[in-house]
Amino acid sequence: MKKTIFLIFFLFFSIIHYGQNLVRNPGMDSINYCPTFLGDMGACQYWINATGNSPDYFHLCQPGLAPNNFWGFSQPHSDSGYLGFYSFTNITPNNREYIGGTLISPLDSGIKYCVEMYLSLCDICEAAAGPIGIYFSDTLISLPLDSGGGSYLHYLEFTPQLEFAAVTDTANWVLVNDTFTASGGELYFVIGNFRTGNTTEVDTLYPFTVGFGSYYYVDDVSVKFCDDTTIPPPPPPPVEPVSSISIPNIFTPNGDNINDDFRILSEHLSTYNLEIYNRWGVQVFTTNFTGQFWDGRTTSGSECSDGTYYYIIRATGVDNKEYLLKGFVTLIR
Repeated sequence: MKKTIFLIFFLFFSIIHYGQNLVRNPGMDSINYCPTFLGDMGACQYWINATGNSPDYFHLCQPGLAPNNFWGFSQPHSDSGYLGFYSFTNITPNNREYIGGTLISPLDSGIKYCVEMYLSLCDICEAAAGPIGIYFSDTLISLPLDSGGGSYLHYLEFTPQLEFAAVTDTANWVLVNDTFTASGGELYFVIGNFRTGNTTEVDTLYPFTVGFGSYYYVDDVSVKFCDDTTIPPPPPPPVEPVSSISIPNIFTPNGDNINDDFRILSEHLSTYNLEIYNRWGVQVFTTNFTGQFWDGRTTSGSECSDGTYYYIIRATGVDNKEYLLKGFVTLIR
């Protein structure tokens, strides 16, 4: 019955784990409080500003942020919230912003995951720049760069597992998706442009005038176990221990260290008692310990003579098997 319950629980957990979106607050709809300004990332549950720059949180609870905002007009792809970040600016080409998220549970090693999100380029953007990458990590990425706009305000030097070509649509949400195989233990992720200014792909929409560059809205991020991946089989149920007793019929306590003891071998016993009697019915040895063997002497230490002795073994196995074993053993010096 316990095995059945264990297997049902494992399979139920597997279905939940492999069928659900592992991203916490994937639509950025759950709030700690209603955001009051563009860079108020603390209002969005489970999402963070990964560097010292200022990505933005937009939520319909604050009309000054959504759907109309500094970057243009955008309704959420779903429900009530979304995030935004700079992917490139021509004024300082290595200047960009990143948003970080958290997974419900760490990813499993060797398992393929399907990743998707929705992107939309801002209305006033002069270029679409990317690619936009996602970097998964087993440690939280929170690296405060130079927020003063200096030369060290740069890209994160990580190699993302996935990169998506820059989206040029300013009117609609565009789905981007791909798959990757996890190394194992990844619990956090960061979204942004991980290319240097020189290697960033820039699609200029119209001439740069005021340095707005490329800014993206992002919504509905999803990380799921891919349907076409074989679900790992459940671990085998624990093997129930089986008790056993093995008894020799002869031993030679002559001091040559070969078969010097009446050595009864046993496994997985919960109770044990051995009694040995000589031919006249006198008890010469007894023990309640499986690791204590008869060396051919009486309990007072005197050597027993050659001959045949009678044993009785009473024991109980951890598998509840009862033992009552009787027989003879020959002592030869």
